[in-house]
Amino acid sequence: MTTERGTGRIFSFVVLGLLLSSCGFDPFCRPERYSYRETVPIYIDPGDARKVESSTPRALRNPGKVYLHHDLILVNELEKGVHVFDNSNPRAPVAGRVYRYSRQP
Repeated sequence: MTTERGTGRIFSFVVLGLLLSSCGFDPFCRPERYSYRETVPIYIDPGDARKVESSTPRALRNPGKVYLHHDLILVNELEKGVHVFDNSNPRAPVAGRVYRYSRQP
């Protein structure tokens, strides 16, 4: 009868150890830190959205995101506007116009 009781205790400790190890508890493991960049939309009045100026192409100084749409490449220049490139010939894209809002928020 004592061997059954001893076997039961050993079994209980083994099961308890397995349960604790499966929960991810590890005193030597440090939690990982993640960094991210949040994007916040900038809203403008609908009347200001219609005031878009276009100019001749110029060099990109502070490019942002790049978008592809059919044969066009749209490159956002931070706080300046959008550069449009004609990509109908991918080996030699042609710089198009630069579109800028007349009032940057």
